[in-house]
Amino acid sequence: MLRRSATREDFFVVNGHRAKERKTETRSKQATNALIAARDRIQDCLIHLRNYADSDENLEHAHGRDEMLEQMREHLATLVARAIRSTTVLLELLDLPETLTIFRQDLTQFADQHSAVEYFDEFIGVENPVVEFLRGSLESVAPLFEDSSVTLELRGVALKILRGLPRYLELQNTLPGKEHDVQNALHGILGLAFPDVIREAAAPKQTKSYHPDFAINSIRTAIEVKFAKDEVGAKTAVGALYEDMHGYANSSWAHFIGFIYMAGNFLTEDQVKAELAESNAPKEWSVVVVTGHTKPTIKKEQPGVE
Repeated sequence: MLRRSATREDFFVVNGHRAKERKTETRSKQATNALIAARDRIQDCLIHLRNYADSDENLEHAHGRDEMLEQMREHLATLVARAIRSTTVLLELLDLPETLTIFRQDLTQFADQHSAVEYFDEFIGVENPVVEFLRGSLESVAPLFEDSSVTLELRGVALKILRGLPRYLELQNTLPGKEHDVQNALHGILGLAFPDVIREAAAPKQTKSYHPDFAINSIRTAIEVKFAKDEVGAKTAVGALYEDMHGYANSSWAHFIGFIYMAGNFLTEDQVKAELAESNAPKEWSVVVVTGHTKPTIKKEQPGVE
């Protein structure tokens, strides 16, 4: 069989395809970087809103309080403008003209709310309508990106926080005595890396509502916390995680982390993973098992006993 020699036209066709592929790959990387930048700008806004709420609450009688809060609202407007620009750049790089047009049209309704601070209940805290709109806009395009490009890296940050919690509590000389203590400590630390973390977010089911201890919507991850002071408690915690796995089936979160804080080396992480694997645990679950110091148990003295 005779083989046709490559012609000049073939050379330009092949190189044209390669150039197009390189351009597409470059644009994809740019869009991924733009997504990270947009999320960072929104997190800047969320952190500033938290700082504003703290200042508003704790500086009630401080001199110059009103002027300081006004300056913080002005800075919030600056941060919101940056978040808008970053989100706009992302939509332009994704080459979604209709989505970009709708985004710009919808954005006009928030023209005078860049510095707005709205209070809700103690769990949700403060919000800004423009920031919430931008978060929703990012959420709508997030499925276009692979988890491995952005989300997996951020989930790795969450895992590092969980694994480092015992050391952090020891350095702070704040030892937990119950599960609620661990949750309180985690809430503060997770909030530094993930300002959108929500405590006890509901996962509606047909017959009841399940509430993971934490939900981080930006990485579509929920976290369940368990606390074990002895070997029996450790085994109970594993059983409770197994029940949780079924309770959160078909929920909106794509990934779950089961976190067990133990007062001693009652179980290894590999043992827990093996046991859950034998029980056909869902693949979207990760398990983190740590051992850390806890508050000593104070035994009540019995009458007549010294």
